[in-house]
Amino acid sequence: MSVVITGAKETKRLKPIKGGNLQADGTEQTLLEFEGIAKIVGYVDLSAMTVGDTVIIRQYMKIAEDADYKKYAEEALADIQPEPLLYITPKETDVAILVTLQQTTGTLKRYPHNFMRED
Repeated sequence: MSVVITGAKETKRLKPIKGGNLQADGTEQTLLEFEGIAKIVGYVDLSAMTVGDTVIIRQYMKIAEDADYKKYAEEALADIQPEPLLYITPKETDVAILVTLQQTTGTLKRYPHNFMRED
């Protein structure tokens, strides 16, 4: 299934690439690792978070095939989220992208997530 986004200048198709329901275990866990050329967008559902929970979302990129991942974004979120659906803004990659989640405090929760690529 794909979603069509129609704009004044162009029509784009979003194709699902990875979704799931990650059970946090206290370590840094992979939500998405994508290799190739694409524009990636996604969502992480933080609605299970309660008072005392802290989650860190990290984003990494490879900018050369023989390179290691380099972190370019990190966001810590704590307690109940008034807007629990976290949008991972579009990122372009021509090598690889990695998005991780780590729950560092609180009772470990499940985090539904969904990522798509734009064609």
